[in-house]
Amino acid sequence: MTVMLSKRLLPADVTCGDPVERHLPMGRRLWPDGSRDYTTSIVYDCGPNAVFEISADPLETEEQLESTCQWDTLWSWTTLPPCQCK
Repeated sequence: MTVMLSKRLLPADVTCGDPVERHLPMGRRLWPDGSRDYTTSIVYDCGPNAVFEISADPLETEEQLESTCQWDTLWSWTTLPPCQCK
């Protein structure tokens, strides 16, 4: 009988892929060191005159969103919600 053992990733082994691009034209992606390591965070915004629309009913918006590299090698935000004018 052959037993397959899965390799468990340790935090030091976790690297995420490419993060979500920023919203154009005024949106920003603040990613100071460009790291893709576990727990790295990237902050997104829609620019000075817009907010992220998290849900439409009831309306819920956020000025900024933070995406973090998680243990499963995915960013916590894999797509960004749409921006709407303030």
